[in-house]
Amino acid sequence: MHYRLALLAAFLTTTAAKAQLIANPARALAARDTLLQQATQLRQQVQAQSAFFTANGHTPHLRRQVVRGIVKLTAGAGTATTTQLRWRQVTRYRRNGRVQEHFLVKTSSKLIMDEHRLNGHTLRLVILSQVPGSGSLTPRHLGKYWQSGYVLLDRKQYALPQPAQ
Repeated sequence: MHYRLALLAAFLTTTAAKAQLIANPARALAARDTLLQQATQLRQQVQAQSAFFTANGHTPHLRRQVVRGIVKLTAGAGTATTTQLRWRQVTRYRRNGRVQEHFLVKTSSKLIMDEHRLNGHTLRLVILSQVPGSGSLTPRHLGKYWQSGYVLLDRKQYALPQPAQ
């Protein structure tokens, strides 16, 4: 009995595909730049194609500003199905001079993009799914980025090079 369990465990460990961390600095930086460029492009297109947006900027001295918008997309040629993309950008102005931004794009059931920025630098970025029914807004690459030095792009894991100290 134990022999069969050991044989089964050995078989499963040898055949299971393990994700390997790619430590090539050039490929890791290219993956990071691709993901950041994809996020910037998606953010600009969503904001430009918004049918309308609302903002809470009725007073100029707010420390927290929220801008929301909706983009209506048709699913495809010949179909009457429309999908609504909702986006929200929250900007917080801290007393110490920091500016925190949170940008979110989602449909009614899926999260498309979630980005956290501090003083214009991306801290965390997640692009999880394709935009349904639109060719121009669909991100070509899906992945995640952490400022701590890791990138996940199209199911490949990369370790970013650490700066010399």
